[in-house]
Amino acid sequence: MRRVAIFAHYDKDNIIEDYVIFYLQELKKVAEKIIFVSDSNITESELEKINNIANHTITEKHGEYDFGSYKRGYLLAKELGYLQDCEELVICNDSCYGPLYPFENMFNTMSPKKLDVWGLTINPEGMSLDNGTIKSQEFPHIQSYFVVFKPQVFKSEFFDNFITSVKKEENKELIIIKYEMGLTQLLIDNNFEYDAYCQLSKIIKSSHLKGYETLILDDKCPLIKTSIFRENFKPKFPPNYKLIETQTNYDIALIKKDVIRNKKSITFTQFVKCIFSINNTYSHKIITICGFVIKIARKKKRAS
Repeated sequence: MRRVAIFAHYDKDNIIEDYVIFYLQELKKVAEKIIFVSDSNITESELEKINNIANHTITEKHGEYDFGSYKRGYLLAKELGYLQDCEELVICNDSCYGPLYPFENMFNTMSPKKLDVWGLTINPEGMSLDNGTIKSQEFPHIQSYFVVFKPQVFKSEFFDNFITSVKKEENKELIIIKYEMGLTQLLIDNNFEYDAYCQLSKIIKSSHLKGYETLILDDKCPLIKTSIFRENFKPKFPPNYKLIETQTNYDIALIKKDVIRNKKSITFTQFVKCIFSINNTYSHKIITICGFVIKIARKKKRAS
C-alpha cells in the first residue's frame, strides 16, 4: 500500500536522537515516502543521520507545535504530488519511543477496515475553554501523535481548510482543543468513520499514560510516550523499563540514552508532591518519601 508519512520533530538541543532514527527506520518499512519536519534549527551534518530514511526534510523554528509541522509536511506533500496516488496519509511525531512491535502488525490489522481515519489511541476525556479557563469534559477524540487518513479525508476540502488554518497558539491546551479535538469534531460533522487500534484507550482516560503497561501487553501497542520516562518524578505513572526489556525486542538503551539528556527538571511544587504523595486507601495512609513507601496505620471508627 502506498503511504506518505509526515513526521513532526522537536529537540531543544537541535539534534536527532537515536530513538528517533530507529522510529523512522521502522516507519520506512510501511511508508513509501517520509517527510521529516522539525520545529528546530537542525544542521546539515545532523540531517545526514536520516538522509537515507527521509525523502524530504523541513527544518525551521515555527512554534506551532506538532500541528504546525503536520501543516508544513502536508503542503509539501501536496506540492510534490505525493498525495495523488497515496492510499494512506500518516501523521506522527517524536513524542513516543518505538515501535515496540513491528508497525506492519498494526497496519495489517487496521488498513483493511472500512474506516476513513484511525489512530493508535483515543482519549475519552477532552478539554474546553470557558471564559479563559481550561476545563475537562467528556469528548472521545483521536490522539494526534499517530493518525492515519484515507484519501476521502486528506483530499477533501474540509481537511485542507483545517490543516492550513493551523497557527501559533498560546499553550498546548489550546492546541489540543482547537486541533486535536477539533479534528475529531470535523470527522463527526462530515460523517466520517474513525476508530483506534488500542481497545483499552476507549475505556480508560489517558490510557497512554495511566494504562500503558496494559496497552503494551494486551493491545500490543507499538508506541510508548516519552513523558513516562522523562518525567519519572510522577508517582502515578512510574517508568517500567523491565516490561519493555522482557516483553518486547525494543532496545532499552535508546530510552535510557534519551532520558539522560531530556529528563525534565521539576519545580518546587512538583518536588513536594513527589516527596509527599498521599493516597488514602482502606485503613492505611501511604506516604512516598524519596521512593520509599511508608504505611501508617490508622484506627477505623467503630460503629456507634
